[in-house]
Amino acid sequence: MNGLPHSQTQRIMKFLLAKEAEGLAPRTLEFYRCKLFQAPNPLTRDTIRKWLIELQADHTPGGVHAFYRAVRAFCNWLEFEYDIQNPVEKVRPPKVPQEILDPAPQVWVDALLLACGSTWHGIRDKAIITLLDATGIRAGELCSLNMDAVDTALSVVYIEHGKGGYPRAIDYGRKTKRILKAWIRIRYDMPAFFQSSYRNRLTYDTLRAIIARRAKDAGMSPMGLHAFRRKHALDLHRAGESLLTIQRRLGHHSDLVLKKYIKLSREDMIAAAARFHNKR
Repeated sequence: MNGLPHSQTQRIMKFLLAKEAEGLAPRTLEFYRCKLFQAPNPLTRDTIRKWLIELQADHTPGGVHAFYRAVRAFCNWLEFEYDIQNPVEKVRPPKVPQEILDPAPQVWVDALLLACGSTWHGIRDKAIITLLDATGIRAGELCSLNMDAVDTALSVVYIEHGKGGYPRAIDYGRKTKRILKAWIRIRYDMPAFFQSSYRNRLTYDTLRAIIARRAKDAGMSPMGLHAFRRKHALDLHRAGESLLTIQRRLGHHSDLVLKKYIKLSREDMIAAAARFHNKR
């Protein structure tokens, strides 16, 4: 058995190295790095509990829970790697309200598309917005797309290394195909499918800034990138697709998160009741 590293910083670095060797995505590694270097030292039940209380002053319940998840993963790894007592084992996770998350309204997406215009950046941004809306892929997956992952002949985008590590193929319609072809005609000849005018691959932060800027140009309130995934899930649900189909399309291992994406409006409930009564 390897000896336990002396300092907590050394332990965190070894944890990150182990997780990178397991194939975790760069954004997941950065998540752990950011959270763990803010963790209390030493890690004990009491210091973790006091830390979680302190975090409540400046973070949402979901944000506090994210810190807890990072420390839990780190402590679980320490227990497995060095056979030591796990300090987080009896620390209960902070409660997170089961809120219903809002999808991007169609009028919001349409307004963003109209605000793009016909410049190089406009055609690129229109392709980004349309692909997010038509496929529900994650923002990180979109940034990681290479040219060979977009098949306009079959109208399919291939995700080789999505969250969870398993690949999937997602089809899209004729409108999306037309917009993607327009972007392909003017994009730079480089592996990254979406790129900046400086010929760099788009990052998550750049993508978020693009959507925020287009929302501002359209005179619309900003929404997070995940709002596109929630909209896609709800659109499929309204079209009659099963939860299993939607789950696989979005790349979820279970339907727990998916159920939070699907927010039924009053109109949905009225339509569902009408279908039920028409069958009787």
